This record gives sequence, structure tokens and C-alpha cells, in this order.
Amino acid sequence: MRVLDLVGLNQQQVATLADEKIEVVTKATETIDAVYGWGPQAAALLDQGPSFHFVQSFSAGVDYFPLAALKAANVELANTSGIHAVPIAESVLGYLLAFGRGVIDDKMIFTLENKQAIVYGTGNIGRQIATYLRALGVTVVGVNTHGEAVAPFDRTVAMVDADPAQADFIINVLPLTPQTHHHFDARFFKHLSKQPIFVNVGRGQSVDQSALVSALKQNQISGAALDVFEQEPLPQNDPLRQLKHVILTPHISALGRNLKEEAFKVLEANLIALKNNTPRTHLVDLNAGY
Repeated sequence: MRVLDLVGLNQQQVATLADEKIEVVTKATETIDAVYGWGPQAAALLDQGPSFHFVQSFSAGVDYFPLAALKAANVELANTSGIHAVPIAESVLGYLLAFGRGVIDDKMIFTLENKQAIVYGTGNIGRQIATYLRALGVTVVGVNTHGEAVAPFDRTVAMVDADPAQADFIINVLPLTPQTHHHFDARFFKHLSKQPIFVNVGRGQSVDQSALVSALKQNQISGAALDVFEQEPLPQNDPLRQLKHVILTPHISALGRNLKEEAFKVLEANLIALKNNTPRTHLVDLNAGY
């Protein structure tokens, strides 16, 4: 069995796979069984009618993959959902504490206790955020597609029923799909009544960035913490850089010391399952996009 490595496995990881009779290559050939990561080499093979039928993403989000083409070619796609939950949740907590404890502005000091957060996205990351916030006395409402209950949220509502008007914190961890593109737009910000803090650790294009800038200027929100943007890296002349009460980080909220090792565990298990023709984990619904 042969896997095309487009992420960059280390020597130990390559040796570990070799022990499982899995060969790692870094140049595309006609006899690739699986792909780790994505790039022009894999895209070219897909266009030719691929020999591979499995792709392992290094990331949780998969909006940059050609989902329709993978589905048409009967190629499975797995993500690494779950391995980023702790670092992203810690980042969100850090952002909110930076605002609350006066790091950003000592005139807007508050405590998290007895506040309400609404978290858009109730997957692994959203649940970890909810766990941390509830431990500090925050009531956390989760938002997902159908409104099914998910622990540890205090309650969960469907996207169509979500009402962020009374939230103190709005936190976005939604995947990017046609349905979530620019979900947070001028109409969304217009209906907010408590001047909440807005946090985006999901996808940049789920937020209409010009509408977000207007919301900040018009005090519809009191602050924003943003790790992702419509254009990355964020241009030096972007208006967000000129505004007060804005925390900007360069798409680093998911990073942690062991990220590559945790991703490799998912890859290894899935390659062994592929070789043995047993079910893979972390599979993406290519219709839904997550």
C-alpha cells in the first residue's frame, strides 16, 4: 500500500508506517492508494481518474478540498476533527479573559461569571469551549443545524431559531459551507442588543468582514477577537488593524506542541483500516462539507 505525503511526515512516522507495510512517497505516481494532505500533485491525479480512494486531511475544516470532485470519483475524505479542540478552546478563553480583565481596555473590565455565550457549532471544538466557559460560570447556548441536544451545552437550538440578541459573547466555530458563507452579515449584527464580544475561530468567509467593521464602528458589538479572515494573511492596510477593542491573531488558535503527532494517530489508524478494508474514522460528509 502506498500513501502520497503532502504534509511532511518525519522519519519516525515513515518508519512506523513501514512496519505496517505502508510505503510513504512524496512524488505522485499512478499507483497511489491514499493521500495525506492536498496540493497540485493530488489534484492532478484526481483529474486523471485517481487510483487512490482515500484522502486524510491535516485539518478539521475541509472547505478547501474539491468535495464534489472527490464524491464523483468515489474518494473518501477524513479530517482531524477533535485534535484542535483544546488549543482553540484555550484561545477563546484567552481572548475573553483579555477583554474581561482589562488587558485590552481597563475601562471595560468584567468577569465571566453569570454571562451568556452563544456558540455557533456544537462539534468537538464547540463542546470544549462550552466546557471551559461553563466552568467559569458562563451559561452557554449551542447552535447547530437541527437543534439536537448536545452536552455540555446548557441548551441547544437550531440555526433558524438562534437568537443572539441577549448574548454577551458570540463565538463562531462553524465549518464553511454554502449555507454558512457570510452568515454573520450586516443583518445579523444589526439585531444585537447587548453589544457583545464577537469571536471567530471558525472560518473567515463565514463572516462578512466589511459588515463586521461597520458593527464595530457603530458599537453594535463592543469588541472582536479574530483568528481567521476573509483574506489571509490579513492585509496591512485592512481597517480591522485600525480599530480599538480588536484582537487579531494569524490563524494560530489551533496550534499546539503535539498537533502533528495527534494528526498522525488519525492518519495511521485510517491507513491501517484502509489496508484491512475496515471502517475509517473522522469521515467527512461530502454533501454537507463537514
